[in-house]
Order: sequence, then structure tokens, then C-alpha cells
Amino acid sequence: MLSGSELVSVIMPAFNADMFIAQAIQSILSQSYEDIELLVGIDGCTDNTSQVVKSFSDSRIKIFEWSDNRGNVYTCNYLFQNCKGEYIAIQDADDWSHKDRLITQLNFLRGNERVDLVGTGSVRTNAKGDVVSEVLYPESDFEIRKILQEGKEPCFVCASVMVRASVYQAIGGYRSFFNRIGSADYDWIYRIAERYTLANVAKPLYYNRRHLDSFTKSFNKNPLKQISPQLAFELYRQRITSGIDLLSPEKEQELNEYLAESTKMYRKDPSLIYAEHAKYLYGNKKSGLAARFALMALLKNPFKMDNFLNLLHYLRVAIGK
Repeated sequence: MLSGSELVSVIMPAFNADMFIAQAIQSILSQSYEDIELLVGIDGCTDNTSQVVKSFSDSRIKIFEWSDNRGNVYTCNYLFQNCKGEYIAIQDADDWSHKDRLITQLNFLRGNERVDLVGTGSVRTNAKGDVVSEVLYPESDFEIRKILQEGKEPCFVCASVMVRASVYQAIGGYRSFFNRIGSADYDWIYRIAERYTLANVAKPLYYNRRHLDSFTKSFNKNPLKQISPQLAFELYRQRITSGIDLLSPEKEQELNEYLAESTKMYRKDPSLIYAEHAKYLYGNKKSGLAARFALMALLKNPFKMDNFLNLLHYLRVAIGK
């Protein structure tokens, strides 16, 4: 085991993750760099997550728990505020890390004093943990910044990053606006990118479990979830050009106007959210579930021919299997 004088804080927000969280926790406790603290936030879970977490006896685990579900943003920010390490890393409760993830990122930051945030490549797996693919991301700040400025999503698995604690102290955590709609981590990365240097290590050290129960992939009727990635980028673009964004208090009216315009198509056609989710499910080879959501889309808007045709297609594929 490798150890050193610098404490690494790892935050792990958890909501109803009893099927996966033991593997996530063990992957951090088994890191080859052992000077760590693992802060687990149990966010109003209604399954056995709390019991699983408390079954570990390692003194490096710090448990924070509340009975009501307060959302990922609240949980992460609470954990950020309680970190004592010189470096902060993130670990999602349904993913896991390679045993050398933290020492690799720590050594990178130690050897590159001008870099303040470093991510890793990822191994994408299915819900069972079977490897689907490996993904490497641009390594240099120049390459990363070029992609960000092109309006593409941050080229990180955001849960794979490690930052210097000084970055969090200057930037703060996630913004509460994004609670329960997603993309708080994108917004965080964008805000860090404005002032600090970013990098990735070209090694797939983070195992990203892609399953339909995760918040990112789950169905949500709130149209703000549909537009949250684009909104996070738009706010980033505004800050670069004018120094402030629509979440500034003096921009409240403009924000409301922007949100109304951006979600207008979902209000005009209530079936659209269901149809988009059906398409996503079909693309992930879940044709039976896709047909169910296509039926919901048809019920929401029975006069839209695409809804009928999509339902018919998904049913044919599902029955054909």
C-alpha cells in the first residue's frame, strides 16, 4: 500500500443504491493510496443503502445521513463542506474505481503544479458490471478548452475528477438551481474551467455503470432536465462574454423568460418527453420499455402520427424478440 502526508477526501452521494454501493465503497477503501477519508451522504434512502454503508467498519468512512431526500446537489455540497483533505475526489455510489485511480491522479497533480483538476478515462459497463467499452478523453487543457468552447459537453466523467481543495474553496460547490434537474456537475466544471487549468490522464481508471435507474438515465417529466446540459453551457458562455450569467439575482426575469422559451416545445406537446425517452430506451435495446413510453406518448398526443408509428415499430421489435 502507498501512503503519504496528503489527505485525499472522497465524496460519495447515495440515494437508493443498495445494489451497487458496497462495490463503490470497497473500491475506494482498497485504493493503493490509503491516506483518504470517504464521506458518504445517505440522502433519504428508502432501501437498504444505510445498512450496507454501516456494515463497513473502516475508520476512514465518515457517514452523513438524513431521513428526507434532499437531492444530489444538497448532498454533494454538504459532503464538500465537510472535506478535510488537501485534494477532493468524487465517486458515484453506483460506479467503482480502479485501485490505482487516486494515486495516479494525486501524482499527476503533484507533478503538474499548474493543473488544478484532473479526470481519468472511463470503462463503461452495463448494469451487471460487464465491460461495454473504454473511453479516453482529451488530455491537455488546450484540447479540453477547445471542446468546451465549441459548445460540447465537458469531456470528463465528472465523477472521476480530483481537484485541489483550494479550487473548491474558491469556486464553491454545485449551484442549487440544478438540484433534481441534473447537470450541476457540468456547471461546476464550466465554472472551474474559467479560472483553472484542467487535464485528463489517458488511463481508464473509473468504471461508469450505465443503467436505467441512474438519475441521468431515468425518466423525469420535468422539462428542465431535458434542457439542463444546454443551460449549463449557455451560462458558461454568458459568463465568458459578460462576466455574469442568468443565475445572478439581477437576471431573474431574463432567466424566467429563457426557461419559458427553452421549454415551450414540451408544454406545447406534452408527449414529447415520453417520445424522447422511448427513443433513448430503444437505442439501449430496451424495446419493451420503449413501447411502454411510446404508448404514453400516444395517449398524451393521439393526433401525432409519429407517436403511433413509433409505438408500432417498438412493439414489432419487442414481439420479434
